[in-house]
Amino acid sequence: MGDIAAALTQLDEVEIAVLTTGSFDLMLEVACRDREHLAALVGTIIPSIPGIISTETTIYQRVVKLPQSWSGLVRKM
Repeated sequence: MGDIAAALTQLDEVEIAVLTTGSFDLMLEVACRDREHLAALVGTIIPSIPGIISTETTIYQRVVKLPQSWSGLVRKM
């Protein structure tokens, strides 16, 4: 798992990466220019990393709350 996590964190699009318990081994938060960029990331780039078996993608519709510690880091939504 360490090699996969290390490879994923090298991708420019990956902003947050966490090892998890439960149904998934890793969860990522990524930032993409548009849906085509996201499609390339999850359809081609991530699956090309050795050890990746599958992915599941969820797109934020709207952010309703962020951690207070992030308040100076993001613009008002």
